[in-house]
Amino acid sequence: MFAALLCRPALIPRQNIGPALPLTTLVAWAGLLIALIRCRRDSAAVTRLMPLVLWSTFAGVMLSKMLLNARLHHYGFYLAMPATLTLVVSLIWAVPRLLRRGPRGAPLFRGLAFAGVAASAVAYARLSCAYYAVKGYQVGRGGDAISTYVPEVSGVGLAVNEALAWIEHNTAPEAGLVAFPEGIMLNYLSRRVDPTPYTNFMMVELQAFGEDAILAGLRAHQPDFVVLVHKDTSEFGVRFFGTDPRYGKTIMDWIKAEYENAQRIGFEPLKDERFGIKILKRRAGVHATRVDGDDRRRAGAERVNAAHPSRAIEDCPLDRSL
Repeated sequence: MFAALLCRPALIPRQNIGPALPLTTLVAWAGLLIALIRCRRDSAAVTRLMPLVLWSTFAGVMLSKMLLNARLHHYGFYLAMPATLTLVVSLIWAVPRLLRRGPRGAPLFRGLAFAGVAASAVAYARLSCAYYAVKGYQVGRGGDAISTYVPEVSGVGLAVNEALAWIEHNTAPEAGLVAFPEGIMLNYLSRRVDPTPYTNFMMVELQAFGEDAILAGLRAHQPDFVVLVHKDTSEFGVRFFGTDPRYGKTIMDWIKAEYENAQRIGFEPLKDERFGIKILKRRAGVHATRVDGDDRRRAGAERVNAAHPSRAIEDCPLDRSL
């Protein structure tokens, strides 16, 4: 069985493992809890079962964050990890213990389960190697470097580096910069301060704080530059930020009125499936109504460089060949 699965990895139902985890985790938790209650007078059994009950409980809590779309990829790389380990323990240890009263049921089941788990681990290791093989491009420099896909596979990393280079060459170190709907990493890598009280403008943040309150904060601490970063948010019911009254339309109207295009990298962001970044600067003649915004940005820039003196912008220029 192990050899067959290694030769035919397509036989492993990778797409079906994630959706099954809520059920398998619930069954494992219930079975372990019942076993713990039955053996509560046996200290050795309690010592053996209690960690598994606690772990399966933790697995269920983590999995609840994506209960309606459980998966191993994307957020599943950590949210589904406890549930996956719970499934492995159930297959290799818990179920064989239930079958041990049979003549040969336990060893046979454990052997088949181990073969399936081992083959799946090898298949996922191969898949990981295939992905990492094309992650040979670096965004940022030095200790800030992040490995991502080479430009031949995805142009996102190259676009981010080009945006960082433009920001370094065309903005003052104390300039304020805000990315929409998300992109606070641009602030960190460029050492430019976000002068507003907000670091993210996804659907969750807009619903939590209110779009009117966020817009008031933007007006009070008006940044010198705004960056629109492509992001498909279809999972929230609206594909792009700023295109629907439910998701940033008022903020986008304000941006269009107060800012003008300075640079576009790649394709027009927030339009279709193609990635792009657009940098906008405050229009000439538009006076920012900040609450001590300039002082706040200068102080913020000083804090950033004080915290990372070896990685300050002046000491860490980006590759000018980008």
